[in-house]
Amino acid sequence: MKVLEVIDGLGWCGTKEQTYLNALHLSKHFEVHLALAFGHREMIERLKGKVELKFYEVDNGSKRRFNIKNYLR
Repeated sequence: MKVLEVIDGLGWCGTKEQTYLNALHLSKHFEVHLALAFGHREMIERLKGKVELKFYEVDNGSKRRFNIKNYLR
């Protein structure tokens, strides 16, 4: 089973809480991988060591949106 949930923006909100809870509980029964942008510190802190985290965006300041490698990931 593969589940894709896309969240944008930084900080913590209901969507991120839902993603956190889904990943945490599904990891008890399935292999879970979560792809995150570099800035989701709260999610990283809560799930590190519990699910496999992958990062798809490199932080290079304000120019990160123009880095083609971030979109290819």
